[in-house]
Order: sequence, then structure tokens, then C-alpha cells
Amino acid sequence: MTTQISDVLIELDARGRANLGRFSKNARFLAHSEEDGTIVLQPARIVTAAEERLHRNPEVLERVQRAMADTSGDVEV
Repeated sequence: MTTQISDVLIELDARGRANLGRFSKNARFLAHSEEDGTIVLQPARIVTAAEERLHRNPEVLERVQRAMADTSGDVEV
């Protein structure tokens, strides 16, 4: 269950920083501002180049997922 936080006034400190800890434990966000001034933050994560290549190859990704789900101990790759 996700806890929703009511609107909270956020003020920037003298260095232009804001504390977002009450909204998310995620340390990284992608941010963009919209024409009306709305700032949108999306949780982000760093992905290695190898992981990115894996996700771009559905056949290999499926084989890895099957191997990870296999509890027999015998894995064919």
C-alpha cells in the first residue's frame, strides 16, 4: 500500500536545494519542467551497459529469467 502525502509547501534553501526525503527514499530522479512551471520528478536508477544490452535482447533476457526461476540447480544457457 502506498501512503499518499498531502500537499506540502517546499522552500529552497540559500543554495537552491529542497529536501524531498519525506516523499521518497529514492536518491535519484529524472526531472523536467512543464510550460506552466510544474516540476515533474520521476524515480530513476542507474543501469550498467551490460544490463541495458540484456534488456534490449528479449531472447537472452527470457533465458536469463528462466534460469533465475529454475530451482533445480541445473541451468542450460
